Amino acid sequence: MNTSNILKLIVDSNGWISFDNFMFEALYGKKYGYYSKSLSKDTYGPFGGKGDFITAPMMGPWLARALARNFIKLNLEAPEHLQNKLSIREIGAGTGHLAAEILVSLENSNTLPETYEIIEINQDMIRIQKKVIYEILKKNCNQSATKILNKVNWKHNSANKNNYFSCDNQSTISGMIIANELIDSFPTKIFRFVPPKVDYMAVIYECGVSADENGKLYWAERLAEDRVLHAVKKRFDQSVERGMPWNKEKFGEWCPHIDYWCNSIIRKIEWGQLFIIDYGKERFELDYPTMVESSLTAYRNHKQFNNLDECIKNPGNQDLTAQVDFSALVESFSKHNEVELEIKTQSAWLLDSGILEVAESIIFSEDQQLEEEHYRLLSSLQNLLSDSTMSESFLVLQAKKSTVHVF
Repeated sequence: MNTSNILKLIVDSNGWISFDNFMFEALYGKKYGYYSKSLSKDTYGPFGGKGDFITAPMMGPWLARALARNFIKLNLEAPEHLQNKLSIREIGAGTGHLAAEILVSLENSNTLPETYEIIEINQDMIRIQKKVIYEILKKNCNQSATKILNKVNWKHNSANKNNYFSCDNQSTISGMIIANELIDSFPTKIFRFVPPKVDYMAVIYECGVSADENGKLYWAERLAEDRVLHAVKKRFDQSVERGMPWNKEKFGEWCPHIDYWCNSIIRKIEWGQLFIIDYGKERFELDYPTMVESSLTAYRNHKQFNNLDECIKNPGNQDLTAQVDFSALVESFSKHNEVELEIKTQSAWLLDSGILEVAESIIFSEDQQLEEEHYRLLSSLQNLLSDSTMSESFLVLQAKKSTVHVF
């Protein structure tokens, strides 16, 4: 259990810790954090049927096929000295299914990357990823499996607050960086906004965690300090400018790590493209006047809990996630003049990436023995494209850096 570590933090912090500090310890705390703890050999860790949730790459090869097609396009657009020399870096590769299917697709297209680098914080997940990637390569590429696997290398990034949100220890790259379902697990601050009344100003609280004498965790508030005040006031002012001011009490999130991470990762791209695929919205949706509840969510045994009290139960034994403010990403990347940005819903991005052509090739496959598997795959694609499932809940941000500096 991770509760003892959190209780010590609370005691050492005069009885209260901000929620982002709680979330970091719950997800990434040494030995007991949800994403950093040891994993048994017969599972995919937090992923899959024996875990707490299933990610899109485990449902089928669709995201991988779309990313592979974008990598092929990127390679064609590359300056002459970089053609067929581009690499791929995936930050937080989950089970390894996404990496494996990308490599299969690129092998079939004769466009393998120079290297495929995976940044991972958990050594046990690295073991799982190696096993999954090899099994999928062996099944689909057989004779080439070992050769392709030799292109994959892992970089273990220890999860501590000094370096987890920095890419400074990573090398520069020409090619593609993938961050799939990464940022929604960045520790976030929770605020409560109380709208202004006549002759009074709005009041902004920061929500954190305390513990009673029996060690039971509970939510506790403090008046927000400067950084949170500034971030929330900026968003309130923007909502006023849009003609949709917050006129009700509102809970919300502000992630203090996004700006630093964006600036850090974009500096690592010499030439190429970053793909961020995540659960979230643009700010005009997050801050719509009727959006008054926090988007903080816990996942445990394939059940979703939106109740805030549930989110501080069993730290280290459940996932915690919040909707990504994609406008914050855009603001950070827009500081770099050489970066071109584009946001699409996941369904629009998949369609624009030619995923229906891929699906058509599967439907008309001559291998009748795989007919049942093809229907399963097409059903998973429907889930990714459907408005009622994952399509509108996930956005794709593309940040392209295509200026070649000549010295």
